[in-house]
Amino acid sequence: MSRIVKKNLHVTLSHELEVQARRLGTPATVSAREAIEARVVRTRRERLAEEIDSYADAVAGTAFDLDEAVEAGGIEDWVQRDA
Repeated sequence: MSRIVKKNLHVTLSHELEVQARRLGTPATVSAREAIEARVVRTRRERLAEEIDSYADAVAGTAFDLDEAVEAGGIEDWVQRDA
């Protein structure tokens, strides 16, 4: 079972973040936490996309490029849908 470790992080909040927090009626720390979490998710997705692109570039033109049977099945399905 994984354990979540909480850490305190002290950051200087921009005036805009403080105003937004007051307007939403939420503590600025909630907005800051959500922004950090969103950044972590976005960064993880970007890194995964880069790794997939790198793998695709590395295997392009090799036997790992595309399964011919899968490709043929996909084309067949596509043609049937257009008919």
